[in-house]
Amino acid sequence: MQKISIYALFMLTILFSARCTKDNVGAYNAEISNITDNIIIKTYADLDTKAGLLLDAVNALNTGGATEIELTAAREAFRATRAPWEASEGFLFGPVSDNEIDPNIDTWPLDSIGVDDILASSDVITKAYIDSLTGESGTGLKGFHAIEYFLWGTSGNKTAASLTARELEYLVAATESLKGKTAELYDAWSATGGNFGRELKEKGSRYPSEKDVLIELAEGIRGIAGEVFDTKIQNTLDGLDLDGVAGGIREEESRFSNNTKNDFTNNIQSISNVYLGKYGTNGNGKGLSDVVASKNATLDANMKAQILAAIEAIQQIGGSTSATYSEALGSDRASIEAAQAEVEELEEMIRTQILPLIQSL
Repeated sequence: MQKISIYALFMLTILFSARCTKDNVGAYNAEISNITDNIIIKTYADLDTKAGLLLDAVNALNTGGATEIELTAAREAFRATRAPWEASEGFLFGPVSDNEIDPNIDTWPLDSIGVDDILASSDVITKAYIDSLTGESGTGLKGFHAIEYFLWGTSGNKTAASLTARELEYLVAATESLKGKTAELYDAWSATGGNFGRELKEKGSRYPSEKDVLIELAEGIRGIAGEVFDTKIQNTLDGLDLDGVAGGIREEESRFSNNTKNDFTNNIQSISNVYLGKYGTNGNGKGLSDVVASKNATLDANMKAQILAAIEAIQQIGGSTSATYSEALGSDRASIEAAQAEVEELEEMIRTQILPLIQSL
């Protein structure tokens, strides 16, 4: 009996050790590490780099008299910076939420009346001044859409010669504020900064298990799919313009620059990046797809197809890739509704199939 008990204890010890070893290594460590380091952190690094180039372009506008060439360069830099930001909205958790960075750089619609009031005031507009604009009454006065407003104007036809000294003062300060926030966000995730990435890769109080991390990632991509179809698109379909005309152009996310379709495309691309484990040339391809495919290959194939269908439908809003969202609101709302339906189907697939599969791991 004693020999049997000792043997049983020995075997239990081996099994427990093996289980602990497996748990420490992690069945999904490769996927979580790749998404953290090569998707999330690389996206934020790209965002911060491009925000710096945008600031350089805006400063050039403010030096020695603005030219059309400089205005065009600033507009291109704006669009380039906008892309990684929108491609980060599939993981709006952690520092971007905890530190309220999202509302401080991307509140919309812009409070253009409030912006004009500041321009008409005697306030000295600096980065510190813009940073101090917080809360519901303040965040709508800064960030991407304030910058967009100055670069394009209300009707999208701003000229370099029409930029006033006061507008340039506001534009530079708003861009400096934006760059400060992108640097803060990147630093919060970086291994040499706040190292939030460690929270995902190592077990802790926030994410006690790998499954908790995978659920967070899946909820992130579900969340942006839901926001695109149920808020970003639906608000334009339901809304009214300031003059009471049906159409909801005021609710359109990037209406001054006509960048809305690109915004939505990059939102869905953020889902693709996390799911497929690739961000441009970054990433080794290990993403949520690997987790899903190991349990349900058909669902994985359907998910990949639905991501592509949603992107294609968004690009075809207005009947072609060159048509603007504003144009479609006036003449082809059916194409907007068709894109909305594809994104809604994507959200439903994540919510009713992908998430339950991950929760059952």
